[in-house]
Amino acid sequence: MRIAFVDALRQLEDSGEAAVTLWEHNTMRVVLLCPEDVYTQEPDSQNETYIVMSGCGQVQYKDRVIDIDSGDYLFVPAGTWHKFINVTEDFMLWKIIT
Repeated sequence: MRIAFVDALRQLEDSGEAAVTLWEHNTMRVVLLCPEDVYTQEPDSQNETYIVMSGCGQVQYKDRVIDIDSGDYLFVPAGTWHKFINVTEDFMLWKIIT
């Protein structure tokens, strides 16, 4: 399975939303996410993997704040509370739910 970033961007823009699901198979989902200044999520029942495609910011993860930048990888175990904060205008993530 291949998802071209340029095609994913187009789908995100066309959706008018902060996130778009690009692919699903069984319990796996691939999402392109462009959160605004503060993006809080409910803990997911599945593991979440994030890859920062552009921009930078911070993630509040458990009891700490972690700086994240373009190219970074972040793994969030199922059931773990987290939120993205202080993100730049161009902040964009791949989110893979497994």
